[in-house]
Amino acid sequence: NTVADPMSTAIAAFEGAVSLSIDYQDSSSTFGGALLDFGGVDLTAFDTLNFTIDTSAVANLADLTIQIEPPGAGAAGTNVNLSAYTPVATSGNWESYQIPLTDFTATTFSAAANLVFWNARDGGGALVFGTIYVDDIYFSTENTGGGGGGGGGAGGNLVTNGDLETGDDTGWTNFPNDGTITVSTNNPSSGTYSLNLNVAYAGGGAPAPAPPTAKFERIAVGTVQANQALTVSFDIRGTITQPGAAFFIEFFTETAMGGPSSQEFLSGGPLTASIANWETQTYNVTTGADASGGITLQFVAACGNVDGCAMDMYIDNVSITID
Repeated sequence: NTVADPMSTAIAAFEGAVSLSIDYQDSSSTFGGALLDFGGVDLTAFDTLNFTIDTSAVANLADLTIQIEPPGAGAAGTNVNLSAYTPVATSGNWESYQIPLTDFTATTFSAAANLVFWNARDGGGALVFGTIYVDDIYFSTENTGGGGGGGGGAGGNLVTNGDLETGDDTGWTNFPNDGTITVSTNNPSSGTYSLNLNVAYAGGGAPAPAPPTAKFERIAVGTVQANQALTVSFDIRGTITQPGAAFFIEFFTETAMGGPSSQEFLSGGPLTASIANWETQTYNVTTGADASGGITLQFVAACGNVDGCAMDMYIDNVSITID
């Protein structure tokens, strides 16, 4: 009873130009859904299913079954109900979810067959009809916990693709300026990828290079509140060659009018010493008096016009959670 279009432009996509539309139709069938065929992929390296969904066009929708099928199709313990989870972020009608894979208790993740969006239902369990849109579907390593019935509450990561495991910088807002920002496979903290910021002074009296800046900009609008406790965490390593080099980690609470209501350097000031091996840095922050524009976390690799100044820094596994 469904017609799916993975290249839909019927509404503005959450990311990119297209989304997956699933038209649940009244065909007298007692069930139906759209199935993404993995063909037996190994998901054991991941712990979280992520997707963003717009259900606003389906009247009276109360629930949807999300299933990760093992080989041989579904069974009890291979599906969860969307209503058991709270979105970790919203953008217009789009709602982003993170579901721990441990909630699919009977799925064989070493050879996962399908991801299915089954049976749009009302509060009484009857099928309802209309078009649901899904975008930004991926698996990640978030360690968010949450368990059944709490996948997006306290502890849910507000950051999209903080571990770079999409293989690109989806979710990030990056400005290489006079340096470079690349998704790198060079010794990541975990998984396959991390983000590399690289800059060096050209020498000879040239102006200081404009610093490469990577950020999560104005995220979690409507989710984070004023004066709210958050935890920011990320993995970091790299080489900072002095003199003149400084790596800034900045957190902003944004207002809807454009300017921040608060700003702080999470490291207490710029980092000026190399970090040879990966280390996890965690900070407790409190949002400012006006969070109507969301929050911004940015990493800035700044190099002055000093001969020999250079920086080669790596960031991985970024998370921001509501305490």
